[in-house]
Amino acid sequence: MRKNQTGTPALQETHSDDEQIRKLNENFPCYTIHHTSILDDENQNAHARKGVAIIINKNQLPLGGSTFTEIIPGRALLGEIPWRVNLTLNVLAIYAPPDPDENSEFWKQLIETLQEKEITRIDIMLGDMNFVEDSIDRWPHREVPQRATEAMLELRIRYSLDDGWRRRNPPPARANTYTQSANQGGGASRIDRIYCTDEIYEQSTRWEIARIDNIANLDHFAVSTTITDDKAPYIGPGRWRFPENLLYDKNLWREIDRLGHKLMQDIEQLEEMDTHLIQTFWKNFTSDIKQIAQKLDKIKKGKLRSAITSLERD
Repeated sequence: MRKNQTGTPALQETHSDDEQIRKLNENFPCYTIHHTSILDDENQNAHARKGVAIIINKNQLPLGGSTFTEIIPGRALLGEIPWRVNLTLNVLAIYAPPDPDENSEFWKQLIETLQEKEITRIDIMLGDMNFVEDSIDRWPHREVPQRATEAMLELRIRYSLDDGWRRRNPPPARANTYTQSANQGGGASRIDRIYCTDEIYEQSTRWEIARIDNIANLDHFAVSTTITDDKAPYIGPGRWRFPENLLYDKNLWREIDRLGHKLMQDIEQLEEMDTHLIQTFWKNFTSDIKQIAQKLDKIKKGKLRSAITSLERD
């Protein structure tokens, strides 16, 4: 999340209870995890296969005030997330059942529950749908489940939701988000998807499907997109700031001392009529310091990353 600056990831099959989530929120204060309950009256072992969570990255979404509604325990969670002033995104995270019959019933139940809770707007729906709407999205090809497709289509029409990746990559483009092991049959499919409204799609970019690094035995790829704010003012790269980790770096201060002596020599050698060049000399002096500091900072950060990678590997 830190590396990719992800604002609101949704997770499925979290297998986490309230106590685990509480500890995670305590240990990682820059993030807030909201999740569905994972047990129900019918199946007290539901935690082995259920669980949906939405994480708020406070560095990317600092407004606060998000509210969350459990739509279906362990299967659907709705987050109302302040995105910018006077605008809230309604994000519905899904983990649909893998069983075909349960899957089709899930979409019908989802529609009914959303109506009962008077949810009139969904901007983004994302997660593991556990079926594909088109045979091009699975290998080997087979008939798509008609009942589930029709039930989801009703939901999509009701909330004006479209498959963003497919819209950006029309057929014959193909990609998989889930792959089976050889023992499972070796199949592959695009069951993880992000749906959104036209308004959100027009403000989106970088629709991607990518492997998640540093997580072993993961059979799903991550689906992501970047939502831009078309009403936000332009924010440039900002003013360069001297790296605090170099304030006591002896190598840097030796270079600054050397450049300072050279600056004084150049100024002393100026003729009286050329004193206006002092400003030019000063500009060159500060620019040289900046370049040296940036180079040293890059070297130090590279060594730090290598050390962290080595520790993680061990």
